Amino acid sequence: MPLPAGVETVTVTSGEPLVLPDGTWMQGKLLFTGPDLVTIGQDDVVLGGTIEVPLVDGEFSVTLCATDATGMSPTGWTYTVRAVLANAPNWTRYITLPKASASVKLADILVPDPVAGEFTVLVDPSTIGGSTPASTVVSETSYGQSAAVGVATPYARADHTHGTPAASTPASIGALATVGDQTFTGELAFVDRIPVVPAFDPAFDNQLSRKAYVDGRVNTRLPLAGGAMTGPLRSTSAVFGQVHPARHGLKAWTWPPTEGSTAATATSGTLFLAEFTPAESFTTSFLHWHVSVTGVTATAGQNWVGIYAADGTLLASAGVDADVTSAAGARKTALAAALTAGQSYWAAFLFNAATAPQLARGGTATAGSSLTNINLTASTLRFASNGTSRTALPSPLVPASNVAGSAYFAAVE
Repeated sequence: MPLPAGVETVTVTSGEPLVLPDGTWMQGKLLFTGPDLVTIGQDDVVLGGTIEVPLVDGEFSVTLCATDATGMSPTGWTYTVRAVLANAPNWTRYITLPKASASVKLADILVPDPVAGEFTVLVDPSTIGGSTPASTVVSETSYGQSAAVGVATPYARADHTHGTPAASTPASIGALATVGDQTFTGELAFVDRIPVVPAFDPAFDNQLSRKAYVDGRVNTRLPLAGGAMTGPLRSTSAVFGQVHPARHGLKAWTWPPTEGSTAATATSGTLFLAEFTPAESFTTSFLHWHVSVTGVTATAGQNWVGIYAADGTLLASAGVDADVTSAAGARKTALAAALTAGQSYWAAFLFNAATAPQLARGGTATAGSSLTNINLTASTLRFASNGTSRTALPSPLVPASNVAGSAYFAAVE
């Protein structure tokens, strides 16, 4: 949201796009950072911190609070401008934004070289009072120029010399500069506290990492010894030596195909359910199932497969009259159902034929055995039947009406 109307602002733009030496647009962002806390009492405003401005085709525009806004406390500060670039070296500079200039271009106020660069200083005209500099004062942009005596005017005294002394550089006094990339040789010890680093995540192997960055990643990892994980564990091949659905290009199944040991004939008109639990959220494309012995004379329009949610909602269904009597083997039926990781679902089978087909069944337990549903209630049975004399899939299903049924195979992708 914008600052209140009474607060003076300055709009900073790129003017022309920021470019590389060959004219390629710079890619990245600019960060404008003011003091941690500034107040403008008369407007009840508290502000501070960093504004992130993306470069779009090398251009940007941002409106910031003037550094000398009326009623501001403290005053006399500058913005830190930090460029974070993907195709050029990063840099840091400092600018002031007097309220007298409602809009400026970055190239006009930025100091390319902090030691000897040429730049324009923005000055509030009201602080000059209409005076003019002495006629003998020469405009210089380099340090170390000879001094010249001025002529008395309201702006300059006649006995005052106008020149600049030779400038010291960080290297000449054995110090580190406050801006720019530098190399420090030797060990740097911090006795009182660990220094505060910029609020950016490391991008290179040898960059410092903030505590918050490290904590955010450690807290989402399991320790090498112990620890607990919530949510499903997904593998693209195998976990703990067990083959998972992804090995077959599938997302979830009722049981591994190698655990099938027999087949069971479906009862015409009876709805059969087989539970599966996906380890990731996705929308199904196909339901896989298997006919061990084909049926005879399917009743038209009364043979179905589908997917139910655990609350009985029918998510998808498809007619499979032709699959009942076609050659025995794997079946792949197109079904589109949005599934959520870690949630249980039922694959549903309903057949009506002179002789219903036999479907692949897991384990050695017979239909209705308590072994495959041990310690489960009706509405949570993994393998169940629900109702008789049905000709279509019910919508919704009543899970509380489930009774133990055959452990038929089903898988989704």
